[in-house]
This record gives sequence, C-alpha cells and structure tokens, in this order.
Amino acid sequence: MLPVPFSGEPLFGFDAAGRLWYGYTGEPQLHRWSNSREFDLTIGLDLAPSAITAAERDEALAAPGLEEVRMSLGQAGVAEVSAMMPDSKPFLSEFFFDDDGHVWVVRSSEGVWDGSAQIIDIYDLRGTSVATAHVALAVDPRPRARH
Repeated sequence: MLPVPFSGEPLFGFDAAGRLWYGYTGEPQLHRWSNSREFDLTIGLDLAPSAITAAERDEALAAPGLEEVRMSLGQAGVAEVSAMMPDSKPFLSEFFFDDDGHVWVVRSSEGVWDGSAQIIDIYDLRGTSVATAHVALAVDPRPRARH
C-alpha cells in the first residue's frame, strides 16, 4: 500500500440514538444507516471540488510521509503515487454531534487548524441545514457542542 496525498478516507460516527453515520472525505455528503441496513438519510451540500494546485501537488509529494516510498521505490514510486492522486481536495475532514442532536460537518478544503476559521455546516437529524458556522475549532479530540 502506498500513501496517496489528498485521497479520500471513510468517516464513521454514532448519533445519540445509536444510529451509524457514514461519510467519505472525497464526497460532500453524509449518510445515516437505518436499522434495515440501508441509508435512510443523506445530507450534504452541492459543493464544487477545490482543485489541487501544482504547488500543492509538489509539496505533498516532497512531504516526509512519502520518505519510505522514495527510499524503497525511488522516483518511480513517487511517480506512481502522483498518478494515483485525485485532481481535487477532499470535501470533509470530520463530523460530530452536539447535545441537541445536530450534525456538525467540518469542510476540509475551506480551512485548516492553524487558528484560522473553518467552515462547519450544521444540520438537524432530519437533514435540514440549520446554519453554517465560521469557527476556529480543533476537531481532534472531538469537541462537545452544547446549547
């Protein structure tokens, strides 16, 4: 397995009712599984993908995380990783639930945790968009949102 920068990753979480939610960072939606083992709700925004610039691609390929690839496979390995990289950045980085049952979805391409504001979309459990917040918020560990 090769580490591929900007590739999507699965996200899982449970709401207060114990229902499983699934997201994939490469898509701008979350899905809720019902007890009948199928999605009973999909929420998300119609977001345009944010393209990866040439400079971002070069920086990712030069990152320390690919040092093992460079050492064991050389430039051919780096070229293989480059060919597997998507053309756009992931949409989501994390989601969590507040005490009132709202789903907070953190957009990944709109900000990073460096003290700058991130864009977080907030939905109720029916899938209705409640608000969009611009917050400087670290999501690891997950915050507790109350009231």
